[in-house]
Amino acid sequence: IQKRIFPEAIRLFNEALRINSNHLNAKHNLAYALIETGKHEVAKKLLEEVLAANTNHLDANYNLANIFKFYGESEKAEFYYKKAIKIKPDNPKAYNNLGNILKDLGKFDEAIDSYKKAINLQFNHANAYHNLGNTYKQLGYFEKAISHYKQSLKYQPFNLETLSTLLELSKEVINQDLKNKIHKIIKEKNL
Repeated sequence: IQKRIFPEAIRLFNEALRINSNHLNAKHNLAYALIETGKHEVAKKLLEEVLAANTNHLDANYNLANIFKFYGESEKAEFYYKKAIKIKPDNPKAYNNLGNILKDLGKFDEAIDSYKKAINLQFNHANAYHNLGNTYKQLGYFEKAISHYKQSLKYQPFNLETLSTLLELSKEVINQDLKNKIHKIIKEKNL
């Protein structure tokens, strides 16, 4: 239903910009509506115009980071998420998204710190717990990963991605425990 309002919003924001082409919030809001309709390149240009006029426009920094994330330009996304966090340090979504970018860049310790900051700001941030679990899983810390997936499910109990990842990882841990026990018995019995 919400997607239906964006074409009308785009029309109205364009009209507002015809009246006052320097209205930063109208530019930003037009950019956001364009992002939601898949017109990332036009949105990117508008956000860059907003930031040229006001480098501390929180939402423009955050949404430009999202566009760079969409295009796979992780270093640029990292820059703009960090800038958004500098402007508003109590933004759990920005910390969570920054964590995803840092993980993609292989900066695992920084990613973990970023997810933890998101959780400290919003204790029930299910996505941050899930992403922290993914990071620990990728690093081979399966027990920590399982613990964070369980935390995520406390706040989003029907998240199928978290449920399936937790189930898969639990099976893997059980199988590894069984293998270790078998190897220990073989070693002890000199088989």
